[in-house]
Amino acid sequence: MNASGLLGDHGLYADQFANQYYTSGTEHLDQERYSQAIEDLNEAIRLDPQHVNAYYNRGNAYRKLGLYELAILDFDAYIRLDPDDASAYFKRAYAFDELGQHDRAIEDLDEAIRIDPTYAVAYNNRGVAYQSLGERELAERDFQKAKELGYVP
Repeated sequence: MNASGLLGDHGLYADQFANQYYTSGTEHLDQERYSQAIEDLNEAIRLDPQHVNAYYNRGNAYRKLGLYELAILDFDAYIRLDPDDASAYFKRAYAFDELGQHDRAIEDLDEAIRIDPTYAVAYNNRGVAYQSLGERELAERDFQKAKELGYVP
């Protein structure tokens, strides 16, 4: 029986069960068991639709499996709940870039850099996206900035 069967739709301990599923999902993610991570994180989100970190980690699991559209949806949800986390824009940009949506990747990397102007790898990845669009000068500018900030490819 799952947690909602024990607790009903509005059980007092749903958050605790959500956190247990989140912890288990995160452990699976850390051990590169992405499908199991997604299963547990699905349950965490079902029990607590505001569990911001569950969206982030599930997005990472989808990204690792090459399921970029699903990863983008989870990073969208995460960003709605926590719009000031540069790493979420960075991760979503990676998914956009993998889908060939370089303009959208650049928009997200712009936002990541706005939030954290010292995010060296974001400059590098934006340079890669610019390069994909044939924008050599912009790419070189970003590669140089990434290097100045200590990024080593």
